[in-house]
Amino acid sequence: MPTEFAWELIISGLFDIIKCWLRQADPVSPETITAIVMKTRFMTPLDMLGIEDLPTRGDLIHDIK
Repeated sequence: MPTEFAWELIISGLFDIIKCWLRQADPVSPETITAIVMKTRFMTPLDMLGIEDLPTRGDLIHDIK
């Protein structure tokens, strides 16, 4: 992946997490959001969603139709 895209994903993801946190009616503590942010830096999107089995290419194409 080109570096400029990687940086965009990293930075925009961090901003989105902070915006979501600040919009909460009863936000979690700064310590909790920090722990969440740090944990997500080492997780794939599938890990974050709790998806254990990676769909096959055929499954993905089938789901789109």
